[in-house]
Amino acid sequence: MNAKTIKYDRWHGQHLLDKLGVEVAYPFGYGLLYTTFALRDLRIDVPDLEKEEVQVSIGVKNTGDHDGRFIAQVYGLSDQVEFPQIALLGFKPVDLSSGEHRTVTVSASLRPLQRWVDVAFVLSIDDVTFEVAAFAGDPGAVRSTIKLRNGS
Repeated sequence: MNAKTIKYDRWHGQHLLDKLGVEVAYPFGYGLLYTTFALRDLRIDVPDLEKEEVQVSIGVKNTGDHDGRFIAQVYGLSDQVEFPQIALLGFKPVDLSSGEHRTVTVSASLRPLQRWVDVAFVLSIDDVTFEVAAFAGDPGAVRSTIKLRNGS
């Protein structure tokens, strides 16, 4: 098939694959590592809705035999229809020696959870599940749900 046109809207790339239920060989954010990591103690600070960001902290431990770099990726999960189910909100790399543990704090943007309505961006959900992981769909991810605002 030779495509003559392509449409880029909300549903392209990883978001389109998620919507269609297509399992990918290498999920968004996936990287090959020579060591293993464990996540624990997820903490989410009270979000500053004026700044449109939230501070997310996670304990990361290098559980493997080699030094390595872990990229803590913060995702926002949504169950809304006609809205991406997972959005990358922020990330931060951390280098850890074998056996080393460190707490990483990521500044996560709330903008991907917003929609343009009339003349401004507004939050599209009241509660959000934050997920910290090595990649989208990581089975070792740590999650927590918080209320961003009171329901409308």
